Amino acid sequence: MCEGEVEHINVRKPNFPKKVPVIWPKYNKRNSQYLQLDINLSRRNIKEHLKPEQVTFWNQYIPSLLKVKECPITEPLPDPLVPTQNGLLRGFRIQQNNKITDIFKGIPYAQPPIGELRFQKPRPLNSWKGIKDAKRFGNICLQDQVVIKDVHGEEDCLFLNIWIPNGIQEALRKKLAVMVWIHGGAFVFGAGQSSGILDIPMFDGNELAHSGEVIVVTLNYRLAALGFLSTGDDNGRGNYALWDQRMAIAWVKNNIANFGGDPELITLFGESAGGASTSMHALSPVNRGLFRRVISQSGDAQAMWTVNRNPLRAARRVAQAVGCPLEDNAAMMFCLRQVPAKDIVLAIQVKELLNKEKIVFFLPFAPTIDGDFLPSEPVTLFENSRVNDYLLGCNSGDAHLFVSAWFPGVNIPFGIDQAKFRTAVEKVMGSLGEAAVESAIFEYTDWENPTQLSRRKGLSQLYTDFEFCSPAFSSAQKHAMISGNASRTYAYQFSYPSKMPNVIWPEWIGALHTEELQYLFGRPFSMSKSYNNQERELSKTMMRYWTNFAKTGNPNYPQSVPVNWPEHGTEKHYMELNVNLNQGSVGSNLRPKQFTMWNELISKMVSRNLVCLQDQIPALNGTVPVLNPPIVTIQQGQVKGTKASILTAQGSNMTNNTLSTISL
Repeated sequence: MCEGEVEHINVRKPNFPKKVPVIWPKYNKRNSQYLQLDINLSRRNIKEHLKPEQVTFWNQYIPSLLKVKECPITEPLPDPLVPTQNGLLRGFRIQQNNKITDIFKGIPYAQPPIGELRFQKPRPLNSWKGIKDAKRFGNICLQDQVVIKDVHGEEDCLFLNIWIPNGIQEALRKKLAVMVWIHGGAFVFGAGQSSGILDIPMFDGNELAHSGEVIVVTLNYRLAALGFLSTGDDNGRGNYALWDQRMAIAWVKNNIANFGGDPELITLFGESAGGASTSMHALSPVNRGLFRRVISQSGDAQAMWTVNRNPLRAARRVAQAVGCPLEDNAAMMFCLRQVPAKDIVLAIQVKELLNKEKIVFFLPFAPTIDGDFLPSEPVTLFENSRVNDYLLGCNSGDAHLFVSAWFPGVNIPFGIDQAKFRTAVEKVMGSLGEAAVESAIFEYTDWENPTQLSRRKGLSQLYTDFEFCSPAFSSAQKHAMISGNASRTYAYQFSYPSKMPNVIWPEWIGALHTEELQYLFGRPFSMSKSYNNQERELSKTMMRYWTNFAKTGNPNYPQSVPVNWPEHGTEKHYMELNVNLNQGSVGSNLRPKQFTMWNELISKMVSRNLVCLQDQIPALNGTVPVLNPPIVTIQQGQVKGTKASILTAQGSNMTNNTLSTISL
């Protein structure tokens, strides 16, 4: 042996067969003898009761606090392995509260939309060899950080995630219904796993999957300019994000059977921009047979903010910001594919849309009438939704987040006076004329109690109905009328007040935008200390309504629910979702006078002036300095664009391969 080495000893009989300098005593609880190994071993190295106080503390006191008698040794849970059309995927298994869930994260569903694939429909994913790990969320899509002038996420971001309750083997036996979640975020931020802005993991599908025994899928799609920039012609049709969503749904349709899902029982559900997206999927002719049911929460294709009818204006704004040409659309799109994606995203920031000086209801990057995914105005496309069961609704205070940003005084304790109320109405309705302003003021003034407090509430309700509730209930009526017996229609209003402190969001506001999501995704159970029993019951009931609907098209079956939810129908029934649900929670004909004003009077004024109204959208920050002038590579070399028009075309049929000259 080398100096300093310890000779290997027989761990069963350390004193035999070779001679040792000290007999190592056998350990027993009475004297707790142990051998202190050191140089120059002797009988003095035999000790008793090693640090008795500390040993007692760790072995007796701490376990008593934790109520743990012993720490069982368990085998690691096996990783599930699933074949797909693209290759093998390895997920992971978790066990919580005696419930097993198989999870697959970060599954790519399309080729990365980078380089020449920027501003193009997504391309099918190539196959891979071997086994691809699906244990981490994929990149979120590149987006504005909002609070600071920077971005996070990546352009390579087309991933989806899957939660399978009770393990794949059980799912394969039962063939579970599938719920595909499309996140919101004004089409500019968010992700399949989180809200995007603060990266809060809001959309964990575990509780929802187990509550209704359904498979939950969440997905990413391109955002802001990268997802919607359009020239309004063949050079840039837009709606790339909607095509991303469609490709993810198609991937699920083609592969979910291997995960234990039923490809004939796919339900889309989404909120805000995600709700508008699910609504558009129901209306689009390109989706026939791709899914069975649709849920749209606080977002509808008929809402004014969900369609950009003048997309070229926003495209030129981005081109101006990054130094690309403005007048030639082909040259503009070629140039925009060369510049850093970060510069494109930051050309129009989210905070500009919440500026109290310039109210913007027409989002610069939103779906467009492209002649393909949306061949015409959404209101004309309801026949395509005829066979899809449809559940949709809004929150009672959906617009208040935006109202408080545009009119900061609305939350003050003493309300707003008549003059400020009129000014607030004129800011959005003024461009439609005096009749629209007077109609809105009349319908949202409490004439029995015309106080500053009632005007404050009326203003919040006006914007909520204008942007969310009226479009949703109009769509519910159209779907119910056109579907006949081919499918079902259900409507709701969620009204449980915000859990935020009353000083921030007073209870009179009702349920804020996104407020229902915490209950739908089971947070009162996954974060039980933050919720009370009533809220847990509300969460359980909502998850049952949603998953029942996904399985059968009827929110009342197969799991029992406290109140029967009637179809919308000619009686215009709806469910008021709140704690303490009872028969009084079923209503009919929600706010009929106000909705009639929006859907009959105002909608006609808007439809006659839509293009004109969107032409009047302010240029936001006006002229924007070039961030990083693009370097464009052509056969003659590289040049840096510095003026509005840097490319000229050879004739009228210019393509990326026929660029001939550069004008600097």
